[in-house]
Amino acid sequence: MAKKLGVIVPYRNRYEHLLKFKYAILTVLVKQKIPHELIVVEQDDTDIFNRGKLLNIGFLEAEKLGCDYVVFHDVDMIPKEVDYSYADYPIHLATRNLPFEQYFGGITMFPVEQFRAINGFSNEYWGWGFEDDDLLFRCKLEGLKLDDLPIEDNGPTTGALKFNGNNAYVELHNPIRTRGDFTIQISCTPGDIDLDHEKREDKYTIFGIPGYDFNIMYTGFRRYAVEWFDGQKNHQFIYSKVKPQQATVLTVTYSSKEKTLKFYQDAKLIGEKIMENPLYLYTKEKSMYLGCSNPKREEDINYYSGNINSFATWRKVLPEEEIKELAFNHYFGLANNFEGYNSAGDLTSYYDAKFIKDYTLPDITGKAKPGKIFNCQLVKYDCPNDRKLYIPYRRQSYYKTMAHEDQGFLKTGWKDITTRYNQLRFMNEVRRGYRKTSEDGLNNCKYRVLTHSNVRNQTQITVHL
Repeated sequence: MAKKLGVIVPYRNRYEHLLKFKYAILTVLVKQKIPHELIVVEQDDTDIFNRGKLLNIGFLEAEKLGCDYVVFHDVDMIPKEVDYSYADYPIHLATRNLPFEQYFGGITMFPVEQFRAINGFSNEYWGWGFEDDDLLFRCKLEGLKLDDLPIEDNGPTTGALKFNGNNAYVELHNPIRTRGDFTIQISCTPGDIDLDHEKREDKYTIFGIPGYDFNIMYTGFRRYAVEWFDGQKNHQFIYSKVKPQQATVLTVTYSSKEKTLKFYQDAKLIGEKIMENPLYLYTKEKSMYLGCSNPKREEDINYYSGNINSFATWRKVLPEEEIKELAFNHYFGLANNFEGYNSAGDLTSYYDAKFIKDYTLPDITGKAKPGKIFNCQLVKYDCPNDRKLYIPYRRQSYYKTMAHEDQGFLKTGWKDITTRYNQLRFMNEVRRGYRKTSEDGLNNCKYRVLTHSNVRNQTQITVHL
């Protein structure tokens, strides 16, 4: 006998979307000859939207209706070429334009018994975001079948400075002339993220020039970033997509003639910004820092947690072939040309943690005094070569997304404060084991039914949470 599918749709105030979705999904399921129940769970207007809890309610209804497996489906995603047939492990179907590798939202399918085994979604993510991160975490925690993806760690086996995220930094002479061209490159490995409940966002400055800060960072949004100001004091920035903490080489180039700043990770261009105005005059700052933005002020110091292997600056825009050569250079120092690298003569500073002397960091070019090290630890660093990222199994699908207001990451932060609360809950509490998934989910999903109708395998419930 064919397996029966429960299609569960969380819903509020998108009537036109719902009409189009119902027609599309029912057409597809009839064509694929899949027995089904369509369950729309509508939340009343008195509370912030709670997608995870609505999906739990829909699942409980699907169990009553005898469904063998369920698909949790956003109402704005119209199926075009989607296979809804049964699988005996979790499957992610929203595979088009993934925002990040571990994304598990949009359209997600589970066998009933496996969704029950992980205790469903959390009921405690109000507003937008992180209920799907929590869901994937529950799958890993309970040993459900997941795929994996190698993390692309890139770095040498060498010495490193370890920064504690609290008071560790290195003060260096600033050789950068912002009325000319320059390149900055840093080899590093960000450490674990510990979000600050008192802040709206978290920045971990790997490299910084103070004043109107020029920073290279890893952020609480799990993105690598560079931010700076132009000569008119306009804030500029480039953010990567969501990335794991990994051994990596970050490169920034600035062309004064073209007023263009480019940001690379492991020689891949993350983004570029063409500015109307020249760069802010960072030349007047005497010092730059590894591990923070500026340790001499009382706030927004943004201490970095993790390792730094090496750091270098050049008085030119390195060509992309040289950026690539250096990004995967595990053997040679930069003070001499080698193979495809021909810019040793243009170095304006070069520091390597292998060469720490008397707890200072010598400038290997000999052009500046040694860097002053504060509270860092010298460690042996072996670049990992076998780390993996757990991700859901995916079934390639094609769907059309109907226009709707974006609720997530916009420009430099979350659009809504509730997403920050959800982020803090997942990253600082659930992921670290302070919140028990066994105590939050299907087993404590409390709600009040306001209306309930069932006509021709279509159930619609309105609930108060």
